[in-house]
Amino acid sequence: MLDTECAKATIGASFAIVTGGALTLFIAAPPNGTSVWVRVVDEVSDAVFEQEITADLPASTQFPSPWLYMNYGAIAAAVA
Repeated sequence: MLDTECAKATIGASFAIVTGGALTLFIAAPPNGTSVWVRVVDEVSDAVFEQEITADLPASTQFPSPWLYMNYGAIAAAVA
């Protein structure tokens, strides 16, 4: 069974959500690797957040599929 829980990371005050802003997300996961690299770039302020994730990764024989989630901070059902 696939775990559907999602971990949260604080990326700092330099990533304030602004109208018209844009964030670019890069995810790098080498085949059969033991870690995943995540990089977020704020295209307005040029702030960068990078983190290596080594915990709670699926087995190298498991092919994960995307799990998309949206929320604007109030009622999650409103964006479903």
